[in-house]
Amino acid sequence: MMSGPRLRTLVGAIAVPALLLGACGEDDSLGQRIEVTDELLMPSFVLTEFDIEGDLVVPEGALIASVVNGGFVEHNVGLEDGLLSDTLWTFGETTTLDLGTLAPGEYVLYCDTDGHRTSGMEATLTVLPVIDGVMTIADAE
Repeated sequence: MMSGPRLRTLVGAIAVPALLLGACGEDDSLGQRIEVTDELLMPSFVLTEFDIEGDLVVPEGALIASVVNGGFVEHNVGLEDGLLSDTLWTFGETTTLDLGTLAPGEYVLYCDTDGHRTSGMEATLTVLPVIDGVMTIADAE
């Protein structure tokens, strides 16, 4: 059995190159890397009682959202201090909402129908930076 300085030398001989190789490779600790496609630039929001679901993490840039009423009462959706979609009166009805060109950051989406926002119909839209056509979603800690 090996012990003492010889074992430490062997461990060091294996560990140091492994660390160096890891430092030269792609860093997976940053999170999931996603290539930005036209589909990502057209997120989809589903409006239900009383929730906004769908693509709530999107790349920066010009975004046009597809909006569907997944509930049984009327809904609409908009960005706080921004544009509002048409009101969707029936289940399955759809529209689009031009969100404009959004910079990285967090934005509030909400339903403007009476009483819906106060009932919790609000969500955070997270806009991530795009570098070389790729956005990175950080891993949850």
